[in-house]
Amino acid sequence: ESERISLVEMDQAGDVDPDLRDLIRGDLKEILSQQQQLEERIVVLLLPRDPNDDRNIMLEIRAGTGGDEASIFAGDLVAIYK
Repeated sequence: ESERISLVEMDQAGDVDPDLRDLIRGDLKEILSQQQQLEERIVVLLLPRDPNDDRNIMLEIRAGTGGDEASIFAGDLVAIYK
């Protein structure tokens, strides 16, 4: 966070070389991207753990109404989960 603040202050300074300003803005984009990824990961880590996460399930996939199209779709689903 302190690095981001110092980069913003340097970017807002009027006496910065244009090449340096481009580097600063690139670093800012990278830091903001990393910050967003970390915030998303923190949200996931804060979710309560489900006690059923480690258990297996049995999933039945059957073709419903729709004829051949439903059968093809059900077959595609089975292929995805194999």
